Amino acid sequence: MSASPSSAPKDDRPAAPADQAPFDPHAFPAELLAGQRQLAEGYAELHALQKRLP
Repeated sequence: MSASPSSAPKDDRPAAPADQAPFDPHAFPAELLAGQRQLAEGYAELHALQKRLP
């Protein structure tokens, strides 16, 4: 008995609907961008405060 050659693994993921835009890795949600901006501004304020400390 010989082993049959294996084929590529089956992709069982559902296909994206046709009305959906293709995946864009650079399209971040607005809430995420706003949160990152707020965090960056907070760190900038913290560093400015730390520079003024003796």
